[in-house]
Amino acid sequence: MQKIYIIWVISLLLLPILVMNVHAIETDQQRAENRPVKIGTDKEIYTCGKDEKVVVSISGNPNTTYTLVVTKPDNTTLTYTVTTNGSGSASVSIPLSASEPSGAWALALYDANKRVVAEGKFLVKCDNKPPPAGEPPMNPCLTVVSDTSTFVDRGNTVLINFTWPTPINGNDLGVAGAKTIWSSNGMDTNNPYTFTRHFLLPSGNMYNGTLTINVDDQWMDLKINGNFVASEPAPAGWGNVHTYDVSAYLQPGLNTLEVKAVDIAQVVAALAYKLEVKCKPVQGSTHWDKIIFTIDVKEVQPSTTQPGNVELVKKLRPLMGKTLDIKVRDEPSEVVALEDTVKAFLAAKYSLSKQDLDYITVRIVEVEYAIDPNMHGKPIPMDKQKEEEASMGKKSTNTTPSSNEIYYVLPPLLGIAGLGAFFAIRHRKV
Repeated sequence: MQKIYIIWVISLLLLPILVMNVHAIETDQQRAENRPVKIGTDKEIYTCGKDEKVVVSISGNPNTTYTLVVTKPDNTTLTYTVTTNGSGSASVSIPLSASEPSGAWALALYDANKRVVAEGKFLVKCDNKPPPAGEPPMNPCLTVVSDTSTFVDRGNTVLINFTWPTPINGNDLGVAGAKTIWSSNGMDTNNPYTFTRHFLLPSGNMYNGTLTINVDDQWMDLKINGNFVASEPAPAGWGNVHTYDVSAYLQPGLNTLEVKAVDIAQVVAALAYKLEVKCKPVQGSTHWDKIIFTIDVKEVQPSTTQPGNVELVKKLRPLMGKTLDIKVRDEPSEVVALEDTVKAFLAAKYSLSKQDLDYITVRIVEVEYAIDPNMHGKPIPMDKQKEEEASMGKKSTNTTPSSNEIYYVLPPLLGIAGLGAFFAIRHRKV
């Protein structure tokens, strides 16, 4: 009995200590799950061309996914998705090219609830030297943004009126100047829509293009002129704005942007993009061919079932009943669908919708060969270039392009079915 009493007394004395230890263990575990999130870089100042990358270190909760948004001084952004390891650590490497903007770059880290949990900044110094004396600089020449001129493969392209919360805090999906668009067919969960936009670039130039894109919920298979650029890195999210250098994919004349977008969450769906292109005239001799064609527009009056196309007819009436032509680089006879090429050109030049093109009939008259003397060994002056690319010209009886014709170029599109027409045309001209 005495032994039992002694054990009981000792237990009473040890109980508070055990309770304190258990409480301490629980507190340490809670702290591990809710530790302060920190962000930082390996340096405070970076120099373009010398430092190849910026290493961003993240310290937060273990096995947790965060979104890192990097904002440059020119307001373009980079987005990274990063997951910490079991110790709560992670890092991201940001490459620096020689053409990066100088100034303070801002860092913002978002948690799964789209809340900013950590912020930081670092400085970038770039010696962006001006071009050598006598060499023309890069000048802005085109900005293309998402709007109803973008085609969608199912339904009609419509504007989306919605205001997104943090981290977007606006109605442009974080792409300044863009209009958010989608298909009139609405949300089709996990079934992507394909969006296509045609645009024209002035010939006789080299190009520098930057594309910014975001989709609620996900985008994939972004292509410029059939060249794959990127798909949205997983995990997808409407808060992830991405920016890409697409200079290598741009070409004179007709260009095509294509991207697939998909709804996942069944709340709202939208696409937004902006392409900014800078141009610099270059010297060189260009081989041109000419597609000669006519167009007609079927006029439809508005009714209770359809809006009609009165405005389209007004816009294209000056072209109807006339023989027109566009210049293309390399052999247009090797392009199988010449009518589609002409329609794409009209869509890009006059901001037509896919529905507008359904009313237009194109008849190919002839394909002719020509050399553009303005591009032979010297650049086209920018003012002259803009003048030539601002209007369509009638067919000339002279094979040398006249000043009232347009110089739009297309990429060399090879097609076996067009070889016969190609040889027939060349044989006739000889």
